[in-house]
Amino acid sequence: MQFYFQHPDRIGELNHTLIVLVPKVERPCLMKQYRPIALCNSVYKGLSKFLANKIKPLLAELVSPNQFIRAVLEDLKLPGDMVGAIMGCVTSHVLEVLWNAVRNLNFQSQRGIRQGDPISPYLFVLCMEKLTHLIMDEVEVKNWQPIRAGKSEPPISHLMFADDIILFAEASLSQLNCIAHFLQKFSKMSGQCEVVKSIIDVSGFKKVNNLGSYLGSLMRHGRIRKDHYADNNTLPVHVCQDIEKLQRNFTWGDLDSKRRAHDVAWEHLCQPMDCGGLGIINLRIQNEAFMQKLAWQLIKDQNSLWAQVLLGKYGRNHDPNRSLIAKLSDSTLWKNICIARTKLSQHLEWVVENGKTACFWTDYWGDWQSTLLELASVKPPISDLVLKVCDVVDPSTNGWNWNYLEKYFDAFICSKLSKYSSPILSNSDDWLNWKKSIPGKSIVKNAYC
Repeated sequence: MQFYFQHPDRIGELNHTLIVLVPKVERPCLMKQYRPIALCNSVYKGLSKFLANKIKPLLAELVSPNQFIRAVLEDLKLPGDMVGAIMGCVTSHVLEVLWNAVRNLNFQSQRGIRQGDPISPYLFVLCMEKLTHLIMDEVEVKNWQPIRAGKSEPPISHLMFADDIILFAEASLSQLNCIAHFLQKFSKMSGQCEVVKSIIDVSGFKKVNNLGSYLGSLMRHGRIRKDHYADNNTLPVHVCQDIEKLQRNFTWGDLDSKRRAHDVAWEHLCQPMDCGGLGIINLRIQNEAFMQKLAWQLIKDQNSLWAQVLLGKYGRNHDPNRSLIAKLSDSTLWKNICIARTKLSQHLEWVVENGKTACFWTDYWGDWQSTLLELASVKPPISDLVLKVCDVVDPSTNGWNWNYLEKYFDAFICSKLSKYSSPILSNSDDWLNWKKSIPGKSIVKNAYC
């Protein structure tokens, strides 16, 4: 690896790629009926994967052809030897078409990144981040007028997913001109063909009966139907029942005309295999687990765009760390997240640091199996239920305020409480944790359990 970092011009010795044409139809007659698949050799892939792993940790901080790629890498202040090695990978590859198991004459690609190269997805993301920066510059100088889903929500000028991008702007002729000018600018910077002649010319909007589909999901007009899973992310009960019926019929070998004896209850078959079941997933519980995962991500990643949009539109200044409230007029997605947030509470506990967020009486914290309000021998006054953990600390000793605590707890609880260090000594904020999570299992699996 070190040799090729020092001599990036020698990478071309490894950088030979076979292109295999895989037919898309049974009897292909045209070139467009073939799908080209690039096969990089293993030695080169090792080098490319090494570079990709070097870039991968940086993407979270950096992300908000040929010469364009180099300019982007240099803008990111990557080490010179790394830039040289990456550009060696991009510019030196030689292609050969494998046709009927015979290798044809080789040729050098005229475009930079290619499919099949481990580093290509990362370079693509970094180059598209340059597009993001250009858009944000236009927004900052108020040339580009982004949209908002609500008054208190963040402005949205564009959304990216893989190699797709959706641009959002005010519905006006001036904004169409702004976008057209911007795309022309990016095309020239990146060395691409000028595919955007005039958005005004090609934006002759027409009325259509449907928007088609995207990634297998139907793009729909009209008001959202509550029975459509792709829209509200929750499986209707009757859909779960119908799918479960198919599972049972397949498991037992039942037919419409003939039913077999069911020797074991279906609930037992849905138990994990280590408990004597077959590990068949209960779709309703699994769907609830997915929704709880979504609610958990909303709590843990409140600065993400999707979380800001939802909280800005429906949050109404409620703290998602505590609870979420939905109105009848809110979207189905938000209502389902609120339901999932309520169910999620049983899985969460506070890790107390400075004690300024976790409620002493009503929150789950520490390794208590219930709230301290439930463990109290004498119930505190209602006004005390809002006390934070730090409020039950004696400022003169920075320890627990035993004069207060001994009024409500017996000796056993007080003895157990004395093992916790005083939160007043910590500078970190309290944070929510998924309690009793099983190491190595995803959030969905922990919620399902």
